[in-house]
Amino acid sequence: MKGKVGKTITYIAFGIYGLAMCILLFGRVPMERAAINLVPMKTVIKCIDFLFSDSYMVRHGVINLFGNIGMFIPLGFFLATIWNQLRLFPCHILTTAVIIIAVEVVQLITLTGSADIDDLILNVLGSAAGFWVYKVYEAIRNRIINKKSEKQIG
Repeated sequence: MKGKVGKTITYIAFGIYGLAMCILLFGRVPMERAAINLVPMKTVIKCIDFLFSDSYMVRHGVINLFGNIGMFIPLGFFLATIWNQLRLFPCHILTTAVIIIAVEVVQLITLTGSADIDDLILNVLGSAAGFWVYKVYEAIRNRIINKKSEKQIG
């Protein structure tokens, strides 16, 4: 978004998103003991199994898989929108991974969630999706701006 109004709206939306994420990620009642999973895809495979079962766990599988991806799509979009340096995919992914690792460590220390490598994987996928949404948005915006410029010149 260009201009002061667009930037202000973007920052306000990012702040609201950040606050909502803090509540979702840290606003739970602390667990009695720490839970850690360092085996990649262990939780993902379990949740995929839930999706194909007839049990009440289908809901848990959907929430875990799609929630961990979907909740971080806005992060990817906002990071690329607000910081020019994070419009390069490697920088974006590295920054996202550092943020999510920090979240996982805080959840582990405060016992407000489990430290799970699969959360890191799914959250980074979500942020990457948000990054590509930003790239599509930018391409469309630039195309519209270029067409307006051509009409004014011609």
